[in-house]
Amino acid sequence: MKKHKICILGDGLSGLITAEVLGKLDVNIDLISKKIQKKITDNRTTAISPNNHKFISKFLSSKKNELFFGCKKVKLYHENENGDLNNFMNFENSQKNLMMIAENKKLKKILLSDIKKNSKIKILNREIEKIDITNTSVSFKNRKIFYDMIILCVGKNYDFVEKLIGKRYIKEDKKEIAYTCTVSHNQEIRESKQYFFKEGPMAILPINERKFSLIWSMQKKYRDYNHNDIKNLIMSKLKIIFQKRSKFNLKKVDRFPIYFKFNRNLFKKNVLAIGESVYTVYPIAGQGFNLVLRDIEMLYKKIQENISLGLQLRDSLVLNELYFNRKPENLLYGLGINLTQNFFKYNKYTHKIKNNLLKDIDKFTFLKKIGLKIADKGLI
Repeated sequence: MKKHKICILGDGLSGLITAEVLGKLDVNIDLISKKIQKKITDNRTTAISPNNHKFISKFLSSKKNELFFGCKKVKLYHENENGDLNNFMNFENSQKNLMMIAENKKLKKILLSDIKKNSKIKILNREIEKIDITNTSVSFKNRKIFYDMIILCVGKNYDFVEKLIGKRYIKEDKKEIAYTCTVSHNQEIRESKQYFFKEGPMAILPINERKFSLIWSMQKKYRDYNHNDIKNLIMSKLKIIFQKRSKFNLKKVDRFPIYFKFNRNLFKKNVLAIGESVYTVYPIAGQGFNLVLRDIEMLYKKIQENISLGLQLRDSLVLNELYFNRKPENLLYGLGINLTQNFFKYNKYTHKIKNNLLKDIDKFTFLKKIGLKIADKGLI
């Protein structure tokens, strides 16, 4: 029987994890990246829920133990009218990590190392001339390859995806911007923190006890700030947060636009789009990439089930079942994060109302349990 063949387009984090996971199945995989690609260091971090960490840990090499930093505490703060920080909710579990944090560049390095050792995966550094959805084929300069399934992991390259699978968007773009950097310090910080400042929400995710990743989503007026202005603003907030004689060393501050965007078309025929190719959510508490991992887990299970039954992948119901299983949660989750972003957005007229609503919310333990469950395993 001819072995199933899958093409994964894109060697970013989503593409590498998809190749790593599906590479454990009885399939051949072509992982395609650009032939000429400017090397860009990814200084971001990824926060993974315990359930998602349990899933991907089954596929990573033994080096995975050096990769993830576990957080057993998550604290949420809201900035009051006078500038004071109100710690309105805490999540804690002394027996279990609430999130696992990894540096993207280290995670990519381990994934790429594992993939190169897998004889079922070929890495093709070529320029694609055409993708034919009707025949499920990819054309290069001197060659055409036919596949059973093509998976698009091309980041925010929406135009490319739209041409292949169409577009039916739900979106909200307020022209906001996110700044991110890693911060070295002289304190011992093991807990994750989420601050809802007037400028926008800031997440602090520890990479180890002496270094954390910071991501700050800000209103559109901060898009024009230069590097030094943003760096000084970050330093001023860190002094307020830690209120001690602390030494902070900020690495390069990167910036990227943020918005909510969801394409209800996730696939067409045998072509599937995953991750930022089809949806983008606000970076609150590092939850966005967990949606991608749940998609990959579901895809893995559906393909595994098909193969075990001796069924072909091409023109099967795998992508249709994935669509109906994952689309509702991804949409509701994205809308929920968008609602949270809007709720905490500074408004002088509603600020006092928010303060009263948040005053005793930490006492409602059932809300915290629900919140932890959703953050870990999703809505469904």
